[in-house]
Amino acid sequence: MKKNTIIPMNFNGDQIEKLRTICLEKFPNTFSLSMNTPGQLNDSSPGERNLIFLNADGDQDKARIKIWQLQKNYPNNQIVLCDS
Repeated sequence: MKKNTIIPMNFNGDQIEKLRTICLEKFPNTFSLSMNTPGQLNDSSPGERNLIFLNADGDQDKARIKIWQLQKNYPNNQIVLCDS
């Protein structure tokens, strides 16, 4: 079984490293972190599960617009909204 792939969007370098550490330490056999661009999501194999982690970065209005765009373009991928 393939791991779920987390694709971070709108994360800065420190936030990505924290996410990478959490994936490795807490969920080593469940999640992997990928730095794929969203365009590569369309090329995913059918059995692969991609989870888009979207960092709202304190701006809920922009996050809602981005979520709508992502859902429209990648309807088969799950989106997880993250915010501090």
